[in-house]
Amino acid sequence: MNIKNKKISILKSNALILSVSVLGLLVFYQNCSKGGFTAASSTALASLSSQCSAKVQATNLQKVSNADGLNCLNQTNYSCELRNFSEIAANEVKPSQTCILVGDESFCVPTTIRNYDTSPARKMASIDENDFRSGGEYNRQEANCNYFDITIQSSLMQSSGEDTAAALADIVKQCNESQEQAKLVRNK
Repeated sequence: MNIKNKKISILKSNALILSVSVLGLLVFYQNCSKGGFTAASSTALASLSSQCSAKVQATNLQKVSNADGLNCLNQTNYSCELRNFSEIAANEVKPSQTCILVGDESFCVPTTIRNYDTSPARKMASIDENDFRSGGEYNRQEANCNYFDITIQSSLMQSSGEDTAAALADIVKQCNESQEQAKLVRNK
């Protein structure tokens, strides 16, 4: 095979890869607009656009609420994630749990802690020193919690907070409020 044929072969394979990628994106956005897409994990939900994520959650929440499916006190329906960005952190993922009080009961859910070492960013010329101060882009925490419905394998609600305890308390509150609203609608 001569060089010209090799180049044509490479161009064809690149075109095929690009076509498949574009087709995948088109199907993804079509499914989002039709409400047929479900995100089974916080990672999958986070990868969606914010508009698509909100649409997926609202559609699924309505389905579950209408079917009497919210169980806000079932701890297995929740998960939390804490992301630490710091120069002194080692890149690692470790399991943990977040606990709050719900009434008089301890309410604990699985939590994934993800630590990211941001020290390599110091080598970038365009970095501002303020980005490494507490709360800056390279020295901060992100906490979020999700309420999942196992039967439809989708996140129904998501909350972010200063820490996982605050995010969990907020998501439990959201769940309870949604459950009360669903009861009011059914009793009309």
